[in-house]
Amino acid sequence: MSPPVRLCAAYKVFNAGLYLAWSLHSIYDVVDRIVVFVSTKPWNGPLVPMDDTEAIVRAFPDPLNKIRCVVGDFRYEEHPASPFTNELTEMNALLDFVRAEYQDITHYLYIDADEVFQPKAISTLRLLMRVMPEVGEFRCAWRCYWKSFRY
Repeated sequence: MSPPVRLCAAYKVFNAGLYLAWSLHSIYDVVDRIVVFVSTKPWNGPLVPMDDTEAIVRAFPDPLNKIRCVVGDFRYEEHPASPFTNELTEMNALLDFVRAEYQDITHYLYIDADEVFQPKAISTLRLLMRVMPEVGEFRCAWRCYWKSFRY
């Protein structure tokens, strides 16, 4: 029998207040942990004020204590002083955080704040992870609600 799948959903966000709660609602019941890196600055480009993203994460109903909100300057720069030189290093830092904090996690799902899932899709993915433990990476096509719920 295959070992149980322990799935952590991970986000890195800046000014994602419009969509993040919808995304969290769509995955909360089908993942074991959720980590949200909330950046205090945009990833690149001009500095702009933060929206209410952090407050949305902290106010999200979490009766099972699944959600961890980590706030920091995750802006990536093209100079040696920044630990984040591009999006990939930032994503890997998030993965390293999950590995260090949650040793029980067997699988990691990187999610953008505007991705809203059907719970059955994540349940099917979990099943595939369980019956195909030799597969190291799954790439999935998702429907994203980007910039508007109208299309």
